[in-house]
Amino acid sequence: MNKTNLIFIIAPEVIDKQIHGKPADMWAIGCIGYFLLCGKLPYHDNNKAKLLNSILKDAVPFTSHWEKIDSKAQSLVTSLLQKDPSTRPDADTALSHPWIRDGGVNEAIPNFQETLNLFDQ
Repeated sequence: MNKTNLIFIIAPEVIDKQIHGKPADMWAIGCIGYFLLCGKLPYHDNNKAKLLNSILKDAVPFTSHWEKIDSKAQSLVTSLLQKDPSTRPDADTALSHPWIRDGGVNEAIPNFQETLNLFDQ
């Protein structure tokens, strides 16, 4: 993935040029999880300014693509895509989420847990 593509998963605090750290990584995991589950990015626009504004201000769009997605998966993605970085789960908390803990992730996204573990190093 090149820098141009990374703009679609950039965390709000990075756009706002605030101090950021692992919560920004958790946001990115939320964006990737969203994509893997429904096949679309949570925020997308061909206009860079509109895209960044949408990431900053718009709620996460859970469209009709999400009707068939497990509610526990939706819960995890929602928690990872909180605008306020202090309210996002850290990697340990995300790994203990019921959707991951109870094996739902293994059915929907092979290797998701291993990928999440990489961000906790």
